[in-house]
Amino acid sequence: MISEIKNCLGLQCWFTVLLCAVTAFITYVKLFRSNQKRNLLTPNWEKDVVYLYGFPRPKALPDLSPFCLKVEIWLRMAGVKYIRPEQGANGRPKWSRKGQIPWIEVNGEEVDDSFFILSHLEKHFKDLDESLTFNEKCISHAFMQMIEHHTVTSYFWYRYVKVPKRLWRTVQLPFPFYVEWMVRMLTMTGWKRKGHMLGYGRHSPAEQRQLWTADLQAIAGILAQKKYFFGGDKPTKIDAVLFGHLAQILYIAIDSPQEKYLREFSPDVVQYVARMKEEFYSDWDDICKKPEA
Repeated sequence: MISEIKNCLGLQCWFTVLLCAVTAFITYVKLFRSNQKRNLLTPNWEKDVVYLYGFPRPKALPDLSPFCLKVEIWLRMAGVKYIRPEQGANGRPKWSRKGQIPWIEVNGEEVDDSFFILSHLEKHFKDLDESLTFNEKCISHAFMQMIEHHTVTSYFWYRYVKVPKRLWRTVQLPFPFYVEWMVRMLTMTGWKRKGHMLGYGRHSPAEQRQLWTADLQAIAGILAQKKYFFGGDKPTKIDAVLFGHLAQILYIAIDSPQEKYLREFSPDVVQYVARMKEEFYSDWDDICKKPEA
């Protein structure tokens, strides 16, 4: 009798594992693969209007993706009209043909990856870096690469690997509970693997702190008390990049070590982000009032 019960429990356990695996695969296909082949999602588009696709609006800030937030504030800086189309059923994000977020549709053309998006928009609408010298453009590019390929790893590792439950409770995306659980598991597993491959996940917490502290010190050192990254009275692309990432650190309240460091040791950076928010997101509270349905 006992052996039969054990066998049943064993079968139940394997059935549960199989069910979770199938559910994970279906969720992955629905979330990340289902938009690979399709026509424009906004076929009746308006000329020179940018249709920006990102995540559903979270509760903490306008977008959970620093790359989407970068594109959105760039559009506001440049004075370009844009629309954020509605999400799919149950808040399901609409992914690009390449399976990326953010992406845009403009004048009947799809462009994805925030780097290529801004390059495209700069050529068609306005180049915020037009007044920069060649040397300043080199500095801007170098800082952008540091932030988007190094700094981001540190706070993504914290929020997706270390405190994923706290993150999803804070941002309150409009997902059904089972979708939220699956997304949390997928992002946690994915960033554990990616962090290990990049080397960041192999280091001790003290070593990790050395890595991201050096980045934040470099940002603070350049910004000092200037209104914008390069001074002057107009923002440039690097200001959009900085805001997209620093706002993630400062406004998603998950007690990250990066947030604590900035608030304790870099008040100029905190004030810089607050000024940018006030200048370009007067509707911030309305956007974050409640998640999109």
